[in-house]
Amino acid sequence: MGSNMAEEQPMELSPITVYAGREYGGLIYYPFDKDDGVGIDIASLSDPENILNSASYTYEDYARYRLDNPEIKLPEIDPPERGKGNDNTIGTVAGQSEPSDKPAEESNPPIEVETELEGEWSTQADAFLNNNTIVEIGSYVPFVGSVIEGGRTASAI
Repeated sequence: MGSNMAEEQPMELSPITVYAGREYGGLIYYPFDKDDGVGIDIASLSDPENILNSASYTYEDYARYRLDNPEIKLPEIDPPERGKGNDNTIGTVAGQSEPSDKPAEESNPPIEVETELEGEWSTQADAFLNNNTIVEIGSYVPFVGSVIEGGRTASAI
C-alpha cells in the first residue's frame, strides 16, 4: 500500500461508494457509506484484510470525527439527497406520477365486457357463485368453500 492512497478518488458501485483506505499510525481506515450513516473499518498495515475494529457513525458524528482527526485525511461523506417520494427513498424517484384532481371513483372505470364469450362466461359465473345452496354445500368441503367464497368476492368487485 503506497502513501498516495489519500489522494485516490472514490469508486462508485451503485448503490454504494467505496473509498480508498487511509493509512495512519500503522493502521488503515476504510470509510464506507451505510444506509443510516458512515462506517469505518480499521485494519493493520501488516494485514490489511483482517479488520481489527468497525465503527458506525451518523453523518454528523462522522463529520465531527473527521474534524477531530484531520491527520487521518478521511474523505468528506455527505448524506445522500432524499427523493421526492415519502422520504423513505434515497436518490431520485423515477416514474412518480402527479396527483390527479379526479375523485377515486373515476380513477378506475368499471370493467366492460369486450367479447360475447366473455359476457357469457361472466353471466354464468355470477349465477353459479351467487347460488347460496351451492355455497352452503361447498362450505362443508375443505378448500371448495374458500374457492367459491373467493370467487363470489371477486365477482362482486
